[in-house]
Amino acid sequence: GEGMLNVDKQLNYGRSMILNYAKKIECQSVLDLGAGQGVDLDIFKKHHPLIKSYAVENWSSNMEFLEKSGHFVFTTNYFFGK
Repeated sequence: GEGMLNVDKQLNYGRSMILNYAKKIECQSVLDLGAGQGVDLDIFKKHHPLIKSYAVENWSSNMEFLEKSGHFVFTTNYFFGK
């Protein structure tokens, strides 16, 4: 209706850019800040099977999923102040 805001929830950095980058470089490890469920990390693992993948994520269900997918998971879920 009128006055409704349409929100595009697609990623704006493009998985194709991640894929092209993963294909071009040689690396031993990769770090994803705000990893979600690790889709970008999985792209790197596909092209570099021996890579060590590190994820920083705060949502517990995503953290569980990442760990089950073989990624090393860290959180920054710290609270400051009162």
